[in-house]
Amino acid sequence: MKLDSRTTRQNKALFLFHEMVATEMKNQWITLDKLILEVQPVPTKDNVHLVFKAILEKMHHKNSTTKMTREEMNNVLDVHLDALSRTWVQIPFPDESKRTLLEFYH
Repeated sequence: MKLDSRTTRQNKALFLFHEMVATEMKNQWITLDKLILEVQPVPTKDNVHLVFKAILEKMHHKNSTTKMTREEMNNVLDVHLDALSRTWVQIPFPDESKRTLLEFYH
């Protein structure tokens, strides 16, 4: 059985709904942490990246990592690593020497 893709109308309705939810949450001063606690999403590379982008947007008013400078990346990374450490995740950011060493041995 082939499943049909969603329609353009359904897609527009979904994004309108998300916009309405976001607006209402802002109006009630509800932050996403409340929603995340309810949903408890499994961490993936993509949603961890979304958190990084959210920090970038809050700190530097940029919505794309391709638009950030080296200094902005360091600033955002400091905040991101600090937040991660408070969740007991302590993974050092890979630097060039470590990457070179890993490439050498693999």
